[in-house]
Amino acid sequence: MYQFGKVLKVFKPEDKEVESSDKSVQALVEMWDEVIITTGVASNLAEKLKVGEFVITEISPLSQNLFKHTIVKAVKGKTGLETWSEYKRVFNKRKQESEEQQMDLEIPKGRMVR
Repeated sequence: MYQFGKVLKVFKPEDKEVESSDKSVQALVEMWDEVIITTGVASNLAEKLKVGEFVITEISPLSQNLFKHTIVKAVKGKTGLETWSEYKRVFNKRKQESEEQQMDLEIPKGRMVR
């Protein structure tokens, strides 16, 4: 399975404010559905990945309730922006529909249910 997101921060072992036990690179990513995660970065992308880029993260099961997240593609330029915009459009539509359904279920103020 894959998720689409936008890189907010990249953590490299050689960064001044990062102490690392290994040479791996991680990134803080905002997913299209507003979830924010820290994920690994595939080694061939680790040196090239930049803040603000759009990425595809592979989600692989390690066990029944444990998953490994790894950035496997950077999607740049117009393609990245258009893909992000489409995901956000669908997400915002679903969010609005959900809010409207909840409003329909609320009891108006001043009215009692007997």
